[in-house]
Amino acid sequence: MLTRNPKALAIRLLTLAALVATLSSFSRFLGADSFKVYLNDNLIFEQYVTPETSVQAISLSESSGDEMLTVYYDHCGHIGKQRSLTLLDGNSVLKKWDFPNAKTVASSGMRCPIREIKAMQTPGKTISLVYESLELQSPLTLLTFSSSGLVVKADNR
Repeated sequence: MLTRNPKALAIRLLTLAALVATLSSFSRFLGADSFKVYLNDNLIFEQYVTPETSVQAISLSESSGDEMLTVYYDHCGHIGKQRSLTLLDGNSVLKKWDFPNAKTVASSGMRCPIREIKAMQTPGKTISLVYESLELQSPLTLLTFSSSGLVVKADNR
């Protein structure tokens, strides 16, 4: 007959809790959305969508008009449906790109020609690159372009 020792059970549960806490500390962003931004297939940056997301700054001033900006957005390991990227000047839509539903990560890149983004820039004005998909409750601003370059903005709505 099997007898249960309450002290042994408590020690096992405490050991299990310590193991789970230790292993979960290695993956800070487990389950968070993330996005990667490429310029001509070269990774510019990768960012997780969390309340602690910091602001990064890069410049596109030396880029030519033939370059492509490519965004990969990851919804907790899934590719979004009915995806689009929109250039906004405040609340005014300057340009919108709609993208087909992708089945693989390799085909999920959302490509925007730099020449089209630069054509929308006006000195002293700021324009935003906003991502929308069926999985998001509200649009998410990924990048803000200013006339002096590109400022990466964390906007977690």
